[in-house]
Amino acid sequence: MENNYGRPPITEAVVEFRLLAPVDANLVQRIGTSFNSFYPRSEDLQEIEFQIGPAGAQTRRTGLVGFKRTNVDANEIVVIKAGSLNIAQLAPYPGWDHFIERVRRDWKLWRSKTNYRDLARIGVRFLNRIDIPHGAGEVTFVPKDYVLVGPAIPEAFGDLKAYHVNAVLRSEDLRADVTLNSGTVESPLLKHSSLLLDIDIGRIEDMPKKEDDIFEFLEAVRLEKNRLFEACLTEDSRKLFL
Repeated sequence: MENNYGRPPITEAVVEFRLLAPVDANLVQRIGTSFNSFYPRSEDLQEIEFQIGPAGAQTRRTGLVGFKRTNVDANEIVVIKAGSLNIAQLAPYPGWDHFIERVRRDWKLWRSKTNYRDLARIGVRFLNRIDIPHGAGEVTFVPKDYVLVGPAIPEAFGDLKAYHVNAVLRSEDLRADVTLNSGTVESPLLKHSSLLLDIDIGRIEDMPKKEDDIFEFLEAVRLEKNRLFEACLTEDSRKLFL
């Protein structure tokens, strides 16, 4: 997808590595510091606890749980927690080849700092926002003209104005679960409506251990994600990305 379209609709791409056993808080601190040269901006992630009492809802911070680090442009992100590493790319998406090289670099650094602990999950998530321009005087559109994912609603209910669909499916080839989210979302663009197409593919069984096997799996996930993305689109959608 990302190599075929001049304007891919990807708003965020994420690769997650989740540990089978989390590391301690001191090691999380040291790991966060080790990413300084790649991500100079750092934000503490605090755990917040909500309590409901006679005086109403109250919140309190219960401690540091990790770090969110970003590059100077704030479009490359790494989130480091005791049990996971998330590597994200915000729009504009530079393409898979560029992204996966950064993932490999960050994974190697994180992997060495965590003493090569076993993984509990590897996941890849792509969030796409399809921006649909309005014609003269138009304020509505038909979602199924752009995305082949939607609710089955009897015609007696009238026109569909907003919706959200969540589905979890199984990919036996990847031995992974596929989570699909789609629906209407508020558009940040004037005279546009927007649709979300969010595909998450994650594996929690028969986890690969060697670097080559891990990145071979990520490449297979990328190809499957592309196939599923295309299966959700109409030609009217594809024209928007050229």
